[in-house]
Amino acid sequence: MKVAIVGGGFTGCLMAIYAAQKGYEVTLFESGAELGGVLRDVNIDGRYFYNGCQYLGNSSLESAGLLSNLFQFSHEYGSVTGLGNRKIRVLDDCSQPALDGKAFVSTETSIDQSALTRLKSYGYNSRNLTQWASHFGDLSKLDWRCLIAMQIERIYFPEDSNLSVLKLQNERANQLTAIPRRLRMPNQDVEAAWLPSQGFNAMFKKIGLLMKSLGVTVNLHAPVKPLINSDHFRIYSRGFEYSPNLTIWANNPTPLLKKICSVSLITPPIRMRLMFGELKKGEKLPFSTPYYWQVFDETSNVVRLYIYEMQGAIRYTAEAFSTGSEAASWNNLDSLMQQIGLFGSHKRCGMIEQLRYVNFSVEEYNAIESATPTLLQMGIIPGAWQHYGREEKIRHIKHMFDEFI
Repeated sequence: MKVAIVGGGFTGCLMAIYAAQKGYEVTLFESGAELGGVLRDVNIDGRYFYNGCQYLGNSSLESAGLLSNLFQFSHEYGSVTGLGNRKIRVLDDCSQPALDGKAFVSTETSIDQSALTRLKSYGYNSRNLTQWASHFGDLSKLDWRCLIAMQIERIYFPEDSNLSVLKLQNERANQLTAIPRRLRMPNQDVEAAWLPSQGFNAMFKKIGLLMKSLGVTVNLHAPVKPLINSDHFRIYSRGFEYSPNLTIWANNPTPLLKKICSVSLITPPIRMRLMFGELKKGEKLPFSTPYYWQVFDETSNVVRLYIYEMQGAIRYTAEAFSTGSEAASWNNLDSLMQQIGLFGSHKRCGMIEQLRYVNFSVEEYNAIESATPTLLQMGIIPGAWQHYGREEKIRHIKHMFDEFI
């Protein structure tokens, strides 16, 4: 059986390995010059930085035989919250907003439709939450699942001593409120995660060699156009047509859905600003690395700070809304550093602007779900585009792949 993989990012590469290990003839198409997609490291004057807060789970890596090239660490994180609090709250082991007072959950709005109606469920807290989240797009149109990537699908109320009981007694409150891991699972070890010690670019070189050893044909600089004639699906790339028995579309779904299902995806991307730098050598850190901070502060455009070691240095990648001046973004980052206990100087190495295609509307989510049976009937496995997280996407794709064959 011939299997085509469209997209040479992490999901496409892992699925190519999975299919090849099962003995199928696999051909991968990647429009770019290299494998890796959004996981590829950012190179600034010979220094490499993670392209955002990046880390991997183990299930797909282990099945592909790739864990030996990575190092394991405890998945540690914290949050910094303003959003109307009396003062900035800095918490460890919590990646959701931590708000003052007792938990309040309204029963008047839906929590499984738009992002806006879900946030309105927090009553008097909803104004600050929606004002902050509106930087990600039109909340009245975005599907509520988009809040998962924003880390505000649940809210923590650390002053509410009755929160655990409330979550047990009220399912709506359980879905809308969060409890830090150390309180939720006090007797369990911290979740493990993995990173390539030499960076993601080096990891994808090894993945490319592994695919080659398994007989996978990798086509770079190979953008793909979907073709259909009499219910027969084909791929057109670089002047040639390819007729696979099965296609895994792990790439931008827009051209596929428009061609096959007449579904148009029109939700605009998010414009983000990434800042890169290094901490002062010898600075004593008040936390282990890698460590990331999720930031919810209406006075700052910084939304996430990732601190990690690479090339023998402690480096950071900060993500921010692309608003205000570049100088203001750096100043906001300086303030955040002090809030989390980093008082030493840090070197600013560079900044880039980036578009993030992560959002989808309620209508688009429903359209993607409805299109899935049609795609499967034509021998096309969709890339689980509406799911959040690499492991979840790969798990869904593997399930559909195994069902198909």
